Amino acid sequence: MSITLHRLLLLLALAIGSLGLTACGGDEDGSATMRPGEACIACHADDGEAPTFSFAGTVFGADGVQGAEGVTVTVEDSAATTVEVTSNRAGNFFSETSLTPPFTVTLTSSGGATATMAIDATHGDCNLCHREGGDAGGPLVAP
Repeated sequence: MSITLHRLLLLLALAIGSLGLTACGGDEDGSATMRPGEACIACHADDGEAPTFSFAGTVFGADGVQGAEGVTVTVEDSAATTVEVTSNRAGNFFSETSLTPPFTVTLTSSGGATATMAIDATHGDCNLCHREGGDAGGPLVAP
């Protein structure tokens, strides 16, 4: 193989690798790991450009800073429809399944510990209430 072909293949591999990182990465807009802890439904609503979520939020570890990966979030709506999703590496979780509030929400850690919200959620924008200064008084923390 010629050196030029090697360089071309190397450049192609680097380009593909950087595209993959952008699509999955950090807090890039358009990524499932974007903007942990920020209110999600503000952009992910029926009238937005982003996909419409019925519920979305971020689960944090005990430190309240790092996202908690692998937490199962179970949401049951007023019609007894249940949806389970799992938090990603940023702690983010979301669903596009159509649901009707109010919601009962339970978190289950990978070790099996559970925590259920004491009151039903009246909307699906979890980070709107679960943030510093929000109605819930702080972020969602893994059980």
